[in-house]
Amino acid sequence: MFQGLPISGDPAFARRSGFRDCIHLDSVHIRCRRGNMRVFGMGPFEAAVDLSGADGESGFDRLTLWREGDQDALYRVVVPLTRRGWRYCYTGTEQAGDQAIFTRPGEAVRISIDISYYGKRRLRILPNWNRTGTGGKCTPDDSVLRFGADVARAAQKVS
Repeated sequence: MFQGLPISGDPAFARRSGFRDCIHLDSVHIRCRRGNMRVFGMGPFEAAVDLSGADGESGFDRLTLWREGDQDALYRVVVPLTRRGWRYCYTGTEQAGDQAIFTRPGEAVRISIDISYYGKRRLRILPNWNRTGTGGKCTPDDSVLRFGADVARAAQKVS
């Protein structure tokens, strides 16, 4: 669990955590969804866990959040992350963004936010042992201006 959200587990844990709306994506992958999820007090977001195995018996190893119809909603999560000392790097280039990957020493997870404007923007919370998406170059950045001037201003305010 992280921030009260399930980030890893088996099918029974997913169901106990409210992920009951499940569909078979193919013969060995199941996606279970749940609405009204919050992270760092932000939301509500739609959420999904993807389970592996014909019956999901191999479990899940990440939580994915998104907001239908609002590509920028997830950027608001950058404010509490920054205020809590999370740092990020970004994959891709200035011409073609990919992901912002947030980490903080001592945390058991990393948070990946899509920064591309194509497709549905997602926020993924991954346990550190899941190395998905860590193979490429990730350029550190000290400014959150990449997420918009309003986010940068809010991140600088002391609550």
